[in-house]
Amino acid sequence: MSSTMNSFLAIDLSPDVLDPSQIEAAIRRKQAQWSREAHQHPDPQTKRRAQESLERLVLIRTRLMDAHQRRQQADEARTYIAGVREQKLPELREAVELLCRGPLQEEAVKRLVSRFRTAFFSENEIRQMIHRRINIPGSSRQGKGLEESLARQIRQNLVINGSESLFVFLNLSSRASLEEVHQAIDKTAAALKKAPIDAENDVRRTLLGFCRVVFRDDTRRRAYLHTLRLEQLRPFLEMIDNCCDAGKITIDQLLHLVQIGERYRLGWQAVQNFVLEKARRRKIPVDLIEGLELGRELKCACGTKNRVGALHCQSCGQKLYVRCSRCKKMRPTDLMTCSCGFSLKGVERALQLAMASNQQTEFIQLWEEYGLSGYPAFGEMLPRYQEFKRIAAQEGEKRQRLQRNLRDLVLACRRGDDGAIRRAWDPVLITQRSDIQSLLPRVRKAFQSQPIREVAVTPVSGGCAVNWEMALDTPWYQINWSVSKLPVGVGEGSVIRLSRGQYLRRGCQIAVPPGETVYVVVRGVRQFCEELLIGPAEVSCSSAQCLIPRETDIVYEIKRPPYPGSSQLTLLLSSSGAIEKLPELVLVACEGQNLPEDAHCGQVVGRVFGDPLPRGKKLRYHFNISHLKKPSRLRLFAVQKSADQTVRLLPRFSAQLKL
Repeated sequence: MSSTMNSFLAIDLSPDVLDPSQIEAAIRRKQAQWSREAHQHPDPQTKRRAQESLERLVLIRTRLMDAHQRRQQADEARTYIAGVREQKLPELREAVELLCRGPLQEEAVKRLVSRFRTAFFSENEIRQMIHRRINIPGSSRQGKGLEESLARQIRQNLVINGSESLFVFLNLSSRASLEEVHQAIDKTAAALKKAPIDAENDVRRTLLGFCRVVFRDDTRRRAYLHTLRLEQLRPFLEMIDNCCDAGKITIDQLLHLVQIGERYRLGWQAVQNFVLEKARRRKIPVDLIEGLELGRELKCACGTKNRVGALHCQSCGQKLYVRCSRCKKMRPTDLMTCSCGFSLKGVERALQLAMASNQQTEFIQLWEEYGLSGYPAFGEMLPRYQEFKRIAAQEGEKRQRLQRNLRDLVLACRRGDDGAIRRAWDPVLITQRSDIQSLLPRVRKAFQSQPIREVAVTPVSGGCAVNWEMALDTPWYQINWSVSKLPVGVGEGSVIRLSRGQYLRRGCQIAVPPGETVYVVVRGVRQFCEELLIGPAEVSCSSAQCLIPRETDIVYEIKRPPYPGSSQLTLLLSSSGAIEKLPELVLVACEGQNLPEDAHCGQVVGRVFGDPLPRGKKLRYHFNISHLKKPSRLRLFAVQKSADQTVRLLPRFSAQLKL
């Protein structure tokens, strides 16, 4: 398997990292690096590799975000890393040995680190190997083996002879009995008597002497077997020394040593004994509780049973070991008690009381203080914790929002910005903040509607149509009218109130006797703290002001800028006679070749009303037509509704618009 085919190795991430948030952060860092290399690196091959990696980024994210594929990729990465490290370890040891035999320089160490980085050896690991080679004469042997000097001489002669052990030298198995060993020694001695005297046979005779000493009795034989076993375990014992050099053995290191011990046919109990004995001799603390069984499967809070030696859940990525609140040592999450005497039973009862009395803050504090999200025993309470946490987050956001609104409101009041005051105002502030009372008069003034401009009253069949310029921040309008005089007061004359939506849908029409002149006042209405604020009436209009004189025609012309892609349209109006105020005019567009027959059969492009139109002059209006997507025909209508709700066409001109 190539390292680029595995998603963990492709983004330089340890396969032990199974948290999706950490994986996403690593993917983003690697994506940024590949992007820089693909655009800025001077080496063409590096650029090409970075571009290929960016193309595989979607596949990498898909694999690592799926729980099943993530576990599979992690197992493949661990197998690949273990294989590469095992293959390169002898070469690394030889390089360290050669480096330590000469003058040790920092530049040489950096080159060695760079050389073996691709073989998954860290800089700290290589420096520790160099440190042990220089400063540590040799680790003391565990158990009862042969004397160090005797074992060293036997090992040196076996290397010269090309044999792995004295049993191999005698052509025996390590399980051979003491009697079989003595027979093989006598047979080998008889053969060496007839052999010529040379260097090779001298080594054999020396080894034969060692055999007589080592296999003198069964006690010495067992000591030699133990020595052979320690020779096989030498790399593993060096790993334990590496962990001790850091000053502390963590649960992660211990679990990793358990996995490595399987290669040396060591059970978890033997590995744990080796580590504890080494730590005791070197006075190094071990980060695990007493009596911890590393050989059992751990159950996660999600219900998944994980393999022996796992540090995180293979399904959800949750930690399987947590630190005790009292002794600060690691213990499995499926244990509610610790060897120091600490128990979570009392915490469980406190959580149940807090949940029963709906004390959300106390419940969250207890939960997070002891880190109970990963405990299987508290899995039933996890939804309640998540609910309390969500409610607390919403309340926190609400408090922050009110704080921001209050700050913006104070600043807007200082500037005198009515629009900013209305945007920052929140009625909840009255009940939540007592210091808001001093700002209420200024806020109320900001909510007071401004006078309505451009009021036009047009006689239609059955009454008059009233049109005005709408304000974006005014939700309601109050219309007062009278046929005798201008209604100055809010309650004078007849009254009608329309919402903005009602006015947009059906307009405003009042019923007055035929031939009467009606006087109309339009006011804006806003709501503030359940109080309706009715705006002032500085502009008014009567039905006599918006009539088109008889024998007067309005001629319209539609133009568009000649450059392509323009979204503007120009409407030109002219009249054969003077008009004091224009009635409401609506420009309507209809897709295709057909002209609009009425104002309701197409899309409204724009509206015009209330402007004076002198004779011989032209009025120019600009409208946005970006919402028209197909070729259209346009026509102008005068909104003077009759009893059957028809509209009147203005004469002389219509146009086709080509988009």
